[in-house]
Amino acid sequence: MASKIKWKIQERSTGRYRSFRKRQWPQAEYKDGSPAVAIYCEDGYDIKNVRSGKHGPLTVRIADYSKPSNKATGAGFTWMMLVRTFPTLDEAKAAAQSFIDRNHEWQPKTAS
Repeated sequence: MASKIKWKIQERSTGRYRSFRKRQWPQAEYKDGSPAVAIYCEDGYDIKNVRSGKHGPLTVRIADYSKPSNKATGAGFTWMMLVRTFPTLDEAKAAAQSFIDRNHEWQPKTAS
């Protein structure tokens, strides 16, 4: 059974110093709000560049809840990076979804 994740995009920067801020790439959460996936790129997220493919390679990190960040309490997760980078946002999202669907042990207990 496929695990449902919801993708979110950071709002555009507004205000006086907006040109100095880079917009973050999309991130995904499980239905309970727990972080699932983060996509990173050296270039800021600009929809025109995403559509035309004019950006650097995309790195995908997946939250691994089987390796808690707080070993004493067993809470949290560890970000794990996929070995491959991706040329398009659609490929990065598809790879993340595929990985999550195949590795249920990495998901938080509440997301199952």
